[in-house]
Amino acid sequence: MDRETLEMKEYFEDRYERFGTDLKSLAWNSPESQQERFEILSTLFVPGNFFVLDVGCGFGDYYKFLKMRMPKRILGYTGIDLVQEFITEAETRYPGGNFRVLDILASEFMFHNYVVASGIFSKDVENWYDYVTTMLTRMFSLCTKGIAANFLSKFSPANCSNMHYADPAEILEIAFTLSKKVILRHDYRLNDFTVFIYK
Repeated sequence: MDRETLEMKEYFEDRYERFGTDLKSLAWNSPESQQERFEILSTLFVPGNFFVLDVGCGFGDYYKFLKMRMPKRILGYTGIDLVQEFITEAETRYPGGNFRVLDILASEFMFHNYVVASGIFSKDVENWYDYVTTMLTRMFSLCTKGIAANFLSKFSPANCSNMHYADPAEILEIAFTLSKKVILRHDYRLNDFTVFIYK
C-alpha cells in the first residue's frame, strides 16, 4: 500500500472511531448532499444495462441508490473500500451487494462497464495530484465505457482544514491524458465538481 493510500485509510478509520455509522465517518455533511452527488455520478451511464465498480464505497449507499433508481439496468455492482468497518456495515445494510476490502492500486479486478468514486479525493494527502492521477488512470484501465469521480472545488465559498480543494483545470489536464471524451460538471454545488471520462 502506497503512502497516500495508507494516509487515506488511516484518516477514514479515525473518523469511524469518532462517528461510527454516521455519515460524518465518510466526511459527508448530509444525506441530501450525498444523494445529490449520486444523482450527478449516475449521469455517467449511457442507455443500456451495466456493471459498476464503486471505489471507496463506504457504507454501500450508492448500491441502494442504484437498486432503487435503476433496478432493471444494473446487472452487477462491486463496492470496495480500504476500511474493514465500512465494508462490514455495508454488508449488514445491503446483503444483496458485493462488498470487499480491497486497494484498487494493489488488487486484481475484472473489467466493469463503469468505475465511479465519490468523496475519496476530498482528503488532502501528500502528493495529492500524483495520487489522483494514479487513481484515475487505474480506474480508467478497469472500465469498458467510462469513469466518474467528484472533487471539492477551489471555488468553494468556504474551506475546511485538511481537505483538498481541486482546480478543475488541473483535473481536466489529467482527464485529457486518458481520453478526449471528457465532461466536467461544476453546475450543481458551489463547492463541488464531477469529471466524466469515456472510452
